[in-house]
Amino acid sequence: MPIIEVKNLKKYYKVHQKEPGLSGSIRSLFHRKYYDVKAVDDVSFEIGEGELVGFIGPNGAGENHYPKSIIRSFVSYIRRC
Repeated sequence: MPIIEVKNLKKYYKVHQKEPGLSGSIRSLFHRKYYDVKAVDDVSFEIGEGELVGFIGPNGAGENHYPKSIIRSFVSYIRRC
């Protein structure tokens, strides 16, 4: 029986795209174009009692987002109780 069960975890960040050059920098102050960056996309896993878990991957693969998202979920769940 899993102690922690995560289903379909997603975390996207909205990032603005600047056009090159000084005129692009000035223009982006008033009219920004945004696009989504997927930090974590549709990840599911279970952690059983006594299991040790490690997240490894290349830089920018979202290793820090998994534990942060799990902790945020627990905190919001505890606040509702």
